[in-house]
Parts: sequence; structure tokens; C-alpha cells
Amino acid sequence: MPADAETPETTADDPTAEAAPEATEPEAAEPEAAAPEATPEVPEPEATPEVPEPEATPEVPEPEATPEPEPDVAPFAALGASPKLVDRLAQDGIVEPTEIQALAIPPLMAGEDVIGQARTGTGKTAAFVVPLVERLDPSLKAVQAIVLAPTRELAVQVARVFKSLARARRGLRVVAIYGGAGYGPQLRALDRGAQVVVGTPGRVIDLIERGALRFDDLSAVVIDEADEMLQMGFIDEVERILDAIPPEQPRQVALFSATMPPPIRRIAKRHLKDPVDAKTEGAGQTVTAIDQQVVYAERDDLLMVLDRLLRVDPPDQALIFVATRDGSADMADALVELGHGAAAISGAMSQAQRTDVLDRFRSGALRLLVGTDVAARGLDVHGISHVFNIGPPHDLDSYVHRIGRTGRAGRTGIAITFASPRSRRRVERIEQHTGVRMTRRRWPSAAEARARRTAGLVARIADQTQNAAALEPYLVAVDALVAQGLDARLIAAAAARMADGDRPMVDDPRPDREAVPFALGGGSRHRVRPGDVVGTLCNEAGLHRRDIGYIDVDRFETVAWVSPAGAEVLAGLEVVHLRGHPVAVWPEGEPAPPKPARSDRGPRPERGRSGGDDRPRGGKRSGPWRRTGTSGSKRRSGGKPRRGRAQADRAGGGDGPFSGWKGRQGRRGRSTRHRHDED
Repeated sequence: MPADAETPETTADDPTAEAAPEATEPEAAEPEAAAPEATPEVPEPEATPEVPEPEATPEVPEPEATPEPEPDVAPFAALGASPKLVDRLAQDGIVEPTEIQALAIPPLMAGEDVIGQARTGTGKTAAFVVPLVERLDPSLKAVQAIVLAPTRELAVQVARVFKSLARARRGLRVVAIYGGAGYGPQLRALDRGAQVVVGTPGRVIDLIERGALRFDDLSAVVIDEADEMLQMGFIDEVERILDAIPPEQPRQVALFSATMPPPIRRIAKRHLKDPVDAKTEGAGQTVTAIDQQVVYAERDDLLMVLDRLLRVDPPDQALIFVATRDGSADMADALVELGHGAAAISGAMSQAQRTDVLDRFRSGALRLLVGTDVAARGLDVHGISHVFNIGPPHDLDSYVHRIGRTGRAGRTGIAITFASPRSRRRVERIEQHTGVRMTRRRWPSAAEARARRTAGLVARIADQTQNAAALEPYLVAVDALVAQGLDARLIAAAAARMADGDRPMVDDPRPDREAVPFALGGGSRHRVRPGDVVGTLCNEAGLHRRDIGYIDVDRFETVAWVSPAGAEVLAGLEVVHLRGHPVAVWPEGEPAPPKPARSDRGPRPERGRSGGDDRPRGGKRSGPWRRTGTSGSKRRSGGKPRRGRAQADRAGGGDGPFSGWKGRQGRRGRSTRHRHDED
């Protein structure tokens, strides 16, 4: 403001300054002297403070920007949970929501329909339990929410989570209804006014038809593990339950699944209104924290290899998946005979028996649990470190659900799949589905298993010697045996054998019959037959026929299972000749090596219609048996070659020196090479 006051003063003096030039020049110099006084009128230095640099810096909220790492997982309070419910979640060890919970809870709190898709073990249950606990009315003694689960175990698990969080809302009652249990307790719970029903589709429909379960006050429906409902054939029952709800009844529907096949999307389109799609990154796939491995073994060797793995790499707790109900019981009995604490769970067991087995498994008293996909569905045991698949499952999503039992809640886990050489392609389909290549694991040797078993026995005996007072009564027996002239070492060995279950230290007298897969660069596309592979391995590598096992001829490569001794021989080779042509050989599962060099392939054969010409006709060749273009037919831009005389040139890709040759596809039905072979 002082600068503004000076400007009118200077303008008021201007008339006198204009009259001054008519006088002498010295008087004219006075306004020039006044000019320096006008320069301060331009408030250059004073204008700079008007740009509030110091005031702009506090506007950048440095302290407030630090909490911005939280948007990925917002706290439950910010998602709408009450303080009591937040405290209850903290008591259960749930402090921050997972990604699916952060995505699904806000729209469910707002009453919107939701499609939740996240991989197994990411907390989908709490994603719908938290909003329901907050929104239901404990004073209304009627069914307000129903949760449909595919199995009894999953229904019990969801009901357990509900009951734990419902302690934050006094008067909120939860009942689990499922088949295999008595009707009495379930009916009494409904009569007492349970607000939440968690049940399997079959028992829910049964109670609806009996008139014991009514939906007059229903406001929310949750379909949990919808993809498993589809796989188990419960989708029709789910639609019957949804159709039983009065159409005029306002309802909120939420559907949660690890995968989203088309039938599930059709149900969502029919019964959900403008649903919010809560899909996490990597939904439907396996977590990266799981180390996926594959062990190739024939059926006769499977139990022996599993026993060795359990001894060499003992799990904290493990799930063993088998294909059939009878197979689970047989596997559990065999493992018990080998000294492992194992039990089977199946649908043939009564509910009391199933509950007893699961309680022992959850408490840690049981280390191994054997079951099928259906029986083990819904298990949520945090101590599971290993999952064993006895054979790769035919359904790809089943594999995802199986191994999702481990590596939960940020933990790591190991999933080991046993496969026969004949099921190698199923393993490849699983790898394509999950996007993860399984690690090929070798059999533990008998010496490794024996050493690990001995170390465990020594540790147990050494631990017992720490309590000398407890061993005093046994010293009397030892002294009596020594008095009989027995060697003290033999006495200790006999006691150790009794402590080890009176089982021989050599578990399986059979020799190791592990087969190691090796790949060769030629397949059925090049008319390779198993006999050709056997001849190549025997004649060039010097293997015996007994060293060669199953041979799988694929389209562009061949995989041969050989003995460990044969694998050592093949590991030292890079090129072998298959059907007279050099091909690369490498351990299956490793990257394929480059094609053999020109020096390995030998000289180019002479051209001619007879004699040494053994290549298909037509096309430009960049090497023996390889085509990079066509000469007998023209190729359309960006398309496939036209049909014609050089139809044989339309060979597909693939590795190995056979790449580009398709055998029986010339105009006359076969190539020159094949005519020479037959001649």
C-alpha cells in the first residue's frame, strides 16, 4: 500500500514538472532527477512477496501425504465397520482387509449386488460376513440372510466365522444346516429366531419344502464357492432356492467364486441387478507363494515315493488328495502302516466321525489328512504346509482349489503332484492354466530316507535322556539284561526299534525304479515312432532296452523315460540321430537347446529324383529338412499358402531339425523320403 500512496503524489507533481521544461535546462534536469524517484514506484521487490512461496509450501500436505500408502488396503473402520466389530476382528487376528475385502465390503454395505472373484485363501468369507453383521437387525427374530455353501465342512466353517463376528452385535443368531446331521437342533435354532442361515443346497430345499424355512423377511442371499456348486451339480438346486424367494421381496444377492465359468455368469445375469464386479488381480490363479512340483512315478511305486518324501521333507500338516472315496481310505491305512499319523475323510463317514477327524486335524494331533475334492472342500486350517495330489486332476479348476489349501494368508506352501509318464500332457495343461511351470522333482533315494529317519530317531532318544529321573525305572530292566550277558549296544538298538514302531529300517527292499524324462527334437509330425526312439537310444547312446521306459511321441518332440543310469549317459550327449537325421536331446522340463549346427548335420544331400534325394519337393530350404518358404504355391499376404502341388510345404512350427516337414502331405499322398523307406 505505500507504493500506491506514492503514485498519486507523483502524478500530482506532474503539472509543475511539465512547466519546468520551458525554463532553463538545469530546471529540466530536476524531473530527470525525479525519474529515479519514479523507479521505486515499480514495486519489483515488493511484488515478489505477493507470490506466497512460503505459504504455498504448507499447502502441500507433507504429513498428510504419508498415509497415502494405505489406499491399497484401507482399514475396516474406513470401510464402514463399527468400532465393536473392528475390535472383534482384531481379536480374531484380522487387522487389515485383504484386496477382495476392500473391494467387496463397501458396495455390500451400500446394499448393492456384488460378484466377487478372488483366488482361494484370500478372505472371501469375511468379505460378505462383515457387511451382513453390520446390516442385519438383531431385534427381528426371523431369517434375514442365507448363505449357500457346497459342502458341510464349508458351511460349518462359514457359520463359525459368523458366530465369532456376531459377538459384536448382541442378539444376532447363526445356524448351520446341512445333511448328515439331525433335524432337531436345526429346527429348534430356526424356531428361536436365527437371523442367519448357512447351509448346503440339499438341506435348505428340504427345510423349505417342510415349511420350516421361510423367506418372508429375507434381505440378503450369498452364494459362496459358486464354481464348486457348478462342479458338484448343485446349480439347479441353487436356482430353485432363489426362485423360492418371493419376487416382491427386496433382496441383495452376492456371488463369490474363485473362477467364473459361463454357467455361473448366466446365473449372475439372471438373479443379480447391476452387480458390482469385485475382481482381484490374479483371480482364479494360484498364488505365487506356492512352490509347485511334479514327481513322475508309476502307480506301483507311488506309495514308496510318497513315504520317502514325507520322511525327507516332513510337513507340518498336509492334505493328500485322491480321486475316489475308497482310494482315500486305502491310502490312509497304508500310511498308518508305514508309521505316519494319517486319517481319511469321506462322505461315507457320519457327521460325528467327520467332525472328530477335522477337530484332530485342526488341533495338530493329526498330521496327514486324506480325502477327495468334495470331502476336503472348505477346510481352512492355517497349519497346512504341503498339498499332495495323487495324480493330476482332470478338472483344471480343481487343481487351483486343491493347492489353494496351502500358502494362505501370506504364508508359503508346497504343492507336489504325482503323475505317471502317461499323464504328462495333463500336467502341461495344468501349467498352461496356472501360468506356472512345475519343478521336476527327483525321487528321494532309500539312503536319504533312511538317514532322515535315523536322525529323527536319534533326536527323540536324545530328548528322552534329558529326564534322567523318568528313566530310573527302566534302568532296572537294563541292568537285568546286562547281567544276562547281553551287549549294551544290542539292548539300546532293540529299545530304539521298539520306539520306532518295531518297523525295519529298510522300508522297501525293491530297487529304485525312477524314470527320468528326456526330450528329443522330433515327433509324430515327422513320422517318428517309439521303435525309432528305442533304436536310437540303444545304438547311439549304448542304453539297454531295460533302461528305457515309457515313450511319449508328441507332435514336434518325443519324451522318453529312462533309468537314472541311462539319464547320466544322455546328459553327456547333445545330438543323436533319429531316423537318420541329427536331433537335439535334453532333459525334459529344461529349455530346448538350439538346433544342431551345420557341422553336426552333415553335408547337404545331392538333389535328384532318385538316389540320394530324400527331402520333400518344393520350397526354399535353409537347412536339411527345413522349409522357410514355398516355391510351388504362392503365399497370400499375411495368410496361408494356397492349396496346390506344394501343399507339403505348409508345415507348422516346432523345434528340432524336423521343423517344417509334414511327411504325408504331398499332392500324391507321400513324400520322396517315404517312398525310399518303403522301397
